[in-house]
Amino acid sequence: MIAVCILILAGCRASGGAMQQALQLRTELLQAGGCRYAADVSVSYDDVRFDFTLECVCGADGAARMTIRAPQTLAGIAAELAANSARVEFEDTAVAFGLMADGNLAPMQLPQLFVQALCADYISSAGQEGDAVRVTYLHGYDDDELTVDVWLSGALLPEYAEVSYQGQMLAAMTITDFTPGDPANLE
Repeated sequence: MIAVCILILAGCRASGGAMQQALQLRTELLQAGGCRYAADVSVSYDDVRFDFTLECVCGADGAARMTIRAPQTLAGIAAELAANSARVEFEDTAVAFGLMADGNLAPMQLPQLFVQALCADYISSAGQEGDAVRVTYLHGYDDDELTVDVWLSGALLPEYAEVSYQGQMLAAMTITDFTPGDPANLE
């Protein structure tokens, strides 16, 4: 009985440490005003998968700018998102991704959704998973709720994220060059 209590308490302490790390990253991003990062993104629509690479600059306030770097056929297309508006820039190429999650998510919203999760969304759980900390964020409510799972390195930098809707993974992002900072100074 004592061994069981010790294991339970040890698990609580480890979970509290992971939660504290998630909150520490949130505080750092809010104080910095946002972040910059690159992401290799895979988006799934039923049996079709699209892969692309993005450069992203996101504000803690929900503003985001992303530029597609790969594949070459889409390189240079950029999107700017604010809380209530979006703008896409391109010359002679258009990207025609459909909506996901019953119309609640477009692929160009992924950078914004990711940073929104880190900065403001409800933290459902946090725990150690191997050498990383896995944090689960809930975005939205009821039928519109999206789940954003993020794996943080030992240095509290996001390395990987998955976005799911009703138990189905919609997108995965491998994150590199994550740098907290004021978005105006990171471009």
